[in-house]
Amino acid sequence: MTEIDLARLPDRVREFVELLGLEEARRLLRARGGGFIYVPADPATATTLREVLNEASVTALCARYRGSSLELPTDCAIARVLRDVDICAAHAGGMSATALARRYRLTRRHVLRIVHPERRRAP
Repeated sequence: MTEIDLARLPDRVREFVELLGLEEARRLLRARGGGFIYVPADPATATTLREVLNEASVTALCARYRGSSLELPTDCAIARVLRDVDICAAHAGGMSATALARRYRLTRRHVLRIVHPERRRAP
């Protein structure tokens, strides 16, 4: 499993990653993100959640949000952070910023901002 800096995620996405783990949170947000989902108090009745998540994740969601309707964010923030981790690893392995820009369809400048975040200008 890839390690990511949770501080780079929006609060709501981070909340799901901390509760469910990265892979399960991404699975939930990819499948149901951008919409609402009802989280029952009783995990036995969580058929919609069970279609997407494992039993431990369903139980954790039900324990935390029992009887709530949640608006789920999309998995875009997780995908972006994972992309950035991949870019940093490839750059550390010797791939040029230009090649990475082509691979990920970004500008070279954006790739350099990802691999050298300390170089960003202060607002």
